[in-house]
Amino acid sequence: MDDKIFEQRLLKVKDSYEQMPSVTNSEAIMKKIKESEQPITKTRSFYLPYVASFIGVLVVAGILATQLIFQSTQNTEGQKETPTVEQQVSAEFIEQKSKELEEFYQAKLGELKKELDFEGVENYRFVSEAKVMVQNFKESSPEIYASEKNLVIRFEETRNFIERKLMTPKQEMNAITNNAKAKAGKDVSTTNEEVIAIIEKQEELLPLFQDRWNAFYNQYGNQLKDQQGDLLAKFMGYKEFQGTDVSKFAEDVIKNGYYVVGIGEFPEVAINYTNSSGYDGLSSIPGISKAMQNYLDIKSTEELVTDGAWAGSWDELGDYIVQIEMFIEEYQDFVRREDLYQLYVRYFNYYMNNYLPNSRIYVDENLKQDVKKSYERLFTTYPETKTAAAIEHYYNLLKNNQFKQVDVPASIPNLVEETSGESGEPKVTKIEGVSLELTNELLSIYEEYKQKQYDTLLFGLRPFDVMRIYMHASDRGDTDTTYALYYEAEDAPLPLKDKYIKDRRKNTNFSQLNKTLTYVEENKFEDSAVIYLYTEEEPRHFTLAKQNGVWKVSYMPMQ
Repeated sequence: MDDKIFEQRLLKVKDSYEQMPSVTNSEAIMKKIKESEQPITKTRSFYLPYVASFIGVLVVAGILATQLIFQSTQNTEGQKETPTVEQQVSAEFIEQKSKELEEFYQAKLGELKKELDFEGVENYRFVSEAKVMVQNFKESSPEIYASEKNLVIRFEETRNFIERKLMTPKQEMNAITNNAKAKAGKDVSTTNEEVIAIIEKQEELLPLFQDRWNAFYNQYGNQLKDQQGDLLAKFMGYKEFQGTDVSKFAEDVIKNGYYVVGIGEFPEVAINYTNSSGYDGLSSIPGISKAMQNYLDIKSTEELVTDGAWAGSWDELGDYIVQIEMFIEEYQDFVRREDLYQLYVRYFNYYMNNYLPNSRIYVDENLKQDVKKSYERLFTTYPETKTAAAIEHYYNLLKNNQFKQVDVPASIPNLVEETSGESGEPKVTKIEGVSLELTNELLSIYEEYKQKQYDTLLFGLRPFDVMRIYMHASDRGDTDTTYALYYEAEDAPLPLKDKYIKDRRKNTNFSQLNKTLTYVEENKFEDSAVIYLYTEEEPRHFTLAKQNGVWKVSYMPMQ
């Protein structure tokens, strides 16, 4: 391609980029670039008397052009084309733009620290991603750029990426909303990836908001008992809190897309998926897809489990797990299908395997009548689903046992194929603000597994959860359970159980590790997983392997 034409096309791309919305949208960007690349078509009139002579000229020109091309090929064969001066990018120019980018990153980082009133923001993944982009730009080679204009385009793209990453959820939602207002009367589309990026940021920041909520609620909660409205409205409306940090924090909770769940002793901050309590949540973002709206509806129902009990009816719980299955089946490419499957497994266990301590499905080992009727309704209402097939199969086992509890748990349908990263790379999940202590749900699984040691009880658990169950058992000297949790490789059999128990050292003390834990990184391959535990001291790692569809602990797992 001619150098000047190439430069003109890059300028068109640059102009298109500058006309893009402030909120990055990959589909919109590609559309703009394609529009800039469209050839210009002009209408011409042809007169028949000139056609013959024109064809003759073309034939002669074609012969001459062929000779010239052949000669040019011979002269340039084996030679490398030297770029023109205006194509070259100097290391000094990269250094200059890198310095500008670093200054921009530091400025936005300072704004984020001030907005969140938190100095430790650099530990968040979304901040780390922005920092990596700065470093990658700095280390780029001049040879990869066709011209300085080309480098400037990448500079602007990186700058916009950094700006977006270093926004709070509130700022990011406002940017999308303002962009939609600027397009009044036009179709507005917010991609699933944009919404998921906000959710991931909310998930990372949730522990920070929860800690602050706990502090305010412990200090001022008793003053609000006689006030009307939900807890956040009370914090904002109580006259003594007007203009104070208390009311400002309550507003920040709402504007960053959270709300407060529960009226009990320990109310919790949660992500506001669907405008709960009358506050704008994620579903108020303009232009979201039908799939995203359905996903947000499903996630909002998750809050109906509080204090170890299901707040709705058994029929509603059955409908909920079928709703999740239908979503997973319909939206095969949805980015968070695996996340929803984990949710499906959890609620299937609530419904079928007695995992909710305050919503039991058995009384004196007999299946409750309302639960029995709910099972019958589900497999007759949704006969084509995998959920219905699994429940009907288990229902028949119970029926053959006069509806008394059986020793084998209900088998959970496999709705998704687990995948590792691209080209055999691990799927990496950073987990922050968590404890190695067991949740109520995992504690129920541990107690059941301790008694029966059925690996099916571990089905659907992520490696991190199985590790926590192992640590809980190990800290309590429960060697029967730790032995049962081990993966046994064909080429490395486990020691005999009696010898293992005899040789086992004193109880471990994983609870001490929990005190210095800062975050966890789960690296999941297809058949193995490594969990890195980052503490205030040196990092440790814990290994697991998959056996018959569930995660088991490697022998001598902690290094």
